[in-house]
Amino acid sequence: MNRFAVLTFLILAFASFPVVAEGAGGIEFRQILGNDFADVPGQVTTMGGYGYGVDDGSMIGGWGMAVVSRSVMQSGGTGYAGGYGGVLQGWQHRWGFLVGNATVRIGFGGIDQNAGPSDNGASAGFSMLGLAEAHLGVLVFPWFEVGVTAGGVGTMSFTGTHAFEIGYGPTVGVRVGWGAY
Repeated sequence: MNRFAVLTFLILAFASFPVVAEGAGGIEFRQILGNDFADVPGQVTTMGGYGYGVDDGSMIGGWGMAVVSRSVMQSGGTGYAGGYGGVLQGWQHRWGFLVGNATVRIGFGGIDQNAGPSDNGASAGFSMLGLAEAHLGVLVFPWFEVGVTAGGVGTMSFTGTHAFEIGYGPTVGVRVGWGAY
């Protein structure tokens, strides 16, 4: 009987960890500005999701995002389209109803730098993305925040017609998150 009580206690204790853990997840939208990001004229939009845990201010988690240039979305022309996913690491701090963090994201993805109706996929390739950004959010509720981000992004393609080209640019964005802050 004593073993059953200990086992029951351990199961309930482990089940309660998510209740007391800090961390968040959410959705985000970002603009990559300038013409130096993978030779794309105009702005590139990203949209995606993220999730992370926090232990004593240190963040670690994962993310995924779709990437598309404005020319593909608006006029059906050629441009940049694809997606990335990877890990994030950073620091988070809370000041009353404000939440701030600084993160670095590293990921891999498939990307086509000439996406469009007439593209045969020859420029599609495997690439790596690095993103460093700062975030400042306002807690609307203790479990829900809205915030803005600013940072910089860089990519390098490994395959396709643009192999080993490096693209980079500044970023600005908005984020909506929920979790234990």
